Amino acid sequence: MQNTIIYLIGHAGTGKYTIAKELCKHIDAKLVDNHYINNPVFNLLEMTDEELPEKVWDLTDRVKSIIFETIAELSPKHYNFIMTNVLYEDEARDHKNFYKLMELAEDRSSTFVPVLLDISEEALVKRRTDKGRKERLKDTSAENARREYAEKEILAFEHDNRFDIDVSDIPPDETAAKILEHIQKNC
Repeated sequence: MQNTIIYLIGHAGTGKYTIAKELCKHIDAKLVDNHYINNPVFNLLEMTDEELPEKVWDLTDRVKSIIFETIAELSPKHYNFIMTNVLYEDEARDHKNFYKLMELAEDRSSTFVPVLLDISEEALVKRRTDKGRKERLKDTSAENARREYAEKEILAFEHDNRFDIDVSDIPPDETAAKILEHIQKNC
């Protein structure tokens, strides 16, 4: 596999980063996790379970722009990338970010594979409250997980290479295998 961009999309806590690491065991890819982008800003703040100021997202978007520009202009064309993100239907910024990455893939003549990770509320709360998340500056509030699950719908996007998978009851290595199988058969 060469020049492929896999985009893992799902609620915070679905296991995007863990699945991405599993994928990297099987393909040579650069992992660009959403916290790789967010943490340069998050590290300079007092992180609580409260909602972050809107200005934070303007700053992380600037970091994302630099990363996208680097991929577009400097990264070798044969590189594979695995990107992760939380994208919500009701957030205009999330729509914009999805289409920016899709355009980046088109500009690089990359195979673009958006993967929608679905999860049950019970599984999400269990994963979201895991203590290891706090170390990576991730929200660990069960209340926030339940509220976001009930109120926030993941971005509904159309793409020929889209792959949907429910990760509620399957381990990350099995999820990664199913994603790779989808790519081999359909892309």
